[in-house]
Amino acid sequence: MKPPQKVYLTLGGGLGDVFCSYFRGENGWKWLQPLKEKYPHVHVSVLSATHNPQTAELLKYNPYIDSFKEFGWVNDGRSIWEKNANGAVPLIKQQKLTEILQGKNPKLYIGEEDKPIVHEIYNAGKFIFIHPFAGLKDREALATEEYYSIIDYLIDNKGYNVVVIGATHNRTNFNQSFSMIEEFNYERSGLFNLVNKTNARISMRLAQLADSFIGCWSAFACAFWIQKKKTTVVIKSKTAPNVRKKFGPNGRWEHRGDCRLVLLKPERNLEQVKRQIMQRYK
Repeated sequence: MKPPQKVYLTLGGGLGDVFCSYFRGENGWKWLQPLKEKYPHVHVSVLSATHNPQTAELLKYNPYIDSFKEFGWVNDGRSIWEKNANGAVPLIKQQKLTEILQGKNPKLYIGEEDKPIVHEIYNAGKFIFIHPFAGLKDREALATEEYYSIIDYLIDNKGYNVVVIGATHNRTNFNQSFSMIEEFNYERSGLFNLVNKTNARISMRLAQLADSFIGCWSAFACAFWIQKKKTTVVIKSKTAPNVRKKFGPNGRWEHRGDCRLVLLKPERNLEQVKRQIMQRYK
């Protein structure tokens, strides 16, 4: 068949939503590589309406994308696609075309400049990935300094290395923009503190290589749920019902693998919470 000259794919929401859509091949993404391999002349554009500018970094080296445009968060993004398609048609709605393609979930592509730090950490030995930050502050449970003793335990008692990631960035919610300050002021042997020192590609590649995850309900918790790896997610009481709903039958993360939720209640001692986290690594 003769394919369209131009098609587009979309991404919307936070970085966790981007991870889910992209790596699971949702919303037409599973057809991207097969389309370009069979019809390399078709122009593929990505229209992105997200909270987080790191989406562009994540997709920078994907060889099957011809153009990328980020609008920032506008409602749920869907109302702006047709206005900015410039003659392209949505790939997900090209049924006759996708019926002859064999779906394949997209991969992560990193640049040559990304490889040294990835190789350094991977070659240093088995490591645990910690992300203490979230795009919505009510999803952050433990203060950053509460992770220090957890890190010490994992390195000194269990022989792991630890990677901590995060990035100060400007976040857009509807018409409001604000700065998300993310800092982690701890250094020691066995700890790779990459906060504000890396990009979304490196962080995602390390998530793919890591043994497991510890942190809050964040984009990178989603990254580990997608892979069904062991995760320990600390949540506050008021966010627990929402998370559990998503973990329930037909929820987005129902098939999430080995996930443990640790509930941070006002009356709970922080040392009890941290011991509960560390008990997963006995």
